Amino acid sequence: METIRATMTRRLLGETSGPLTGIYLITHRTTGKRYVGQSVNIRGRWAEHRSSNGSKLAAALKKHGPDAFTFEVVEPCPREELNDREAYYVWAFDCLSPKGYNLTTGGGQAQTFSEETRAKLSESLRNSEALKVGVRRREDDPEKQARRLAAVRESMAAPEVRARLSASLRNSEALKAAQARLRADPNYQARNRDQLARLNADPAILEGRRAQLARLHADPEATARRIEAQRRVQADPTIYTIVNVKTGERDTGTRLDFRDRHRMRLEMLADLVNGKCKTHLGWRLARPEEIQ
Repeated sequence: METIRATMTRRLLGETSGPLTGIYLITHRTTGKRYVGQSVNIRGRWAEHRSSNGSKLAAALKKHGPDAFTFEVVEPCPREELNDREAYYVWAFDCLSPKGYNLTTGGGQAQTFSEETRAKLSESLRNSEALKVGVRRREDDPEKQARRLAAVRESMAAPEVRARLSASLRNSEALKAAQARLRADPNYQARNRDQLARLNADPAILEGRRAQLARLHADPEATARRIEAQRRVQADPTIYTIVNVKTGERDTGTRLDFRDRHRMRLEMLADLVNGKCKTHLGWRLARPEEIQ
């Protein structure tokens, strides 16, 4: 399956006539070990890696062959931001040896460390609140957010790419494991609540939502689709069983019953039935073996 980064890499390297400056990521397809690097000529850097000697990554390339690795553009950025972005992604992807192929923390550092020192440094970086604050500050930069958003939008413009990504995400065990870790992380949950609170209190966001709703209600095609969806739900006599993920409580009925009893949205119930979402308001669709 082609990822967003792979699609962006293909497009950037194919459409950029001159050297591309930015951050790249090399990943072993089997082990998942990674290397983050920076370059003012990303296209040429991959060729250099394949012919280089002496580094841990070079040894892995010679041992497994270039086809065992993926090469992706993580973020195009100006030359003056390369050191900061490389250091951030070495931390974000946890690439420091022994977990990855990076021998330094990035950002132009030339010093090398023993295996024990690298392990301690990797652990200290993950637990560094000051680093996390600095990363969040850089990630909140409006200009950088705009550049990344533009790159993602460009890569997602093709319907076939969106379809492949959707199928890949639904079947990704790594994604499920990452989601489970985030749900269990109280710091992530607190940040998520804070971010949602800021968004819900932002006048520009609220105005945008109102404008979007107004456009949808004024669009004859959207109105027709909404009416047709409601008609299908009302005509659906199928009896479903749903389970509360926290209490284990079960309920049986039609989608209209669930809407009335639990204030569930019909469009989200449709997504539950069609497998497009896992839960809604704390309820999930019962598995076949749970239905007696």
